[in-house]
Amino acid sequence: MEFDFKVEGLDSLRKSIDTLLADLPEMMEEITTNVAEMVVGSARPLVPVESGRAARSLRAVSNGETATVVAGEGLHYYAWLEFG
Repeated sequence: MEFDFKVEGLDSLRKSIDTLLADLPEMMEEITTNVAEMVVGSARPLVPVESGRAARSLRAVSNGETATVVAGEGLHYYAWLEFG
């Protein structure tokens, strides 16, 4: 028994995959930054407020592959807020 078949659209699929792979680093940076910004948004209301500097110090930082939430830069007392 012999079968013949024809695949249509394979070139288009390959081009789409190449485009996706080319766009992937930018997409990952956007996704990780958005997640870090969501963490900042959730954490900021939990920071005790006297002057507001501690809450304002929270920010999302991305290097393209990972994103981090940074808090308390330049605030010597922030460790006490974070760790008690």
